[in-house]
Amino acid sequence: MTDWRMTLAADMLAETTETVAAVARRLGYADAFGFSAAFKRIHGVSPGKHRTLAQSPAASGQPPPGQAPRQTSPAGAHDQPPPHGSR
Repeated sequence: MTDWRMTLAADMLAETTETVAAVARRLGYADAFGFSAAFKRIHGVSPGKHRTLAQSPAASGQPPPGQAPRQTSPAGAHDQPPPHGSR
């Protein structure tokens, strides 16, 4: 049950602007301190840090504002040496 609530909490923190205390109350925690301790035990970071990381441009796969998307090469393009002239 706790894992399920913490999964919901992670989604709510990433997708809403509700405070940590509001998320805690919606998920049945009496206070934000107990919720924060349980969240950190399950996810390894505090609820606030999770929100920051989840809402960062890197988490969305998008470049930061003003930065061009990264160019990627086709799969395997660097696996083989360049062709040499024939003999």
